[in-house]
Amino acid sequence: MGKGKKNPDGLMNVEGLAKEWDASEGLRERVRAGADLLHEDSGKGEDIPTVVLNKDLIAPMVVRMAAVPDKKPHPPIEPLTEEVGTFFRLSKRVPLPTWTDLRKLAWRLRYLVCFVKAKARRGEPSTEPRVHLSSVGSSQVSKTILP
Repeated sequence: MGKGKKNPDGLMNVEGLAKEWDASEGLRERVRAGADLLHEDSGKGEDIPTVVLNKDLIAPMVVRMAAVPDKKPHPPIEPLTEEVGTFFRLSKRVPLPTWTDLRKLAWRLRYLVCFVKAKARRGEPSTEPRVHLSSVGSSQVSKTILP
């Protein structure tokens, strides 16, 4: 481990994501109603419309990635799986998804946030008119929802 490294393993901190997701009333109600964590109209792959549909899940992760100035780390799967499970418990979801389902959701979230990271790194603007994520300084990402 080198001197001054704030994040030597290159992974973002996902601790507390479940609480941030739980603060989104729409997301919480969707899960309590028995729907999947990801929006029902999400595509099978990673694309802009899927990211927009799941912006309540993705935005807190993008903010955490932007908080690391020298590197934009990806989320670690084990802790992310735990956060997904914690969110289902906070949402009082009965029955809880199996560990395998939680793991698949964690991987899908990681793919989606890495897709956003790649788009930002290449400077490719979104063609989706409903949401705009822009960097404000090196430690914040603001979200503006357009009509």
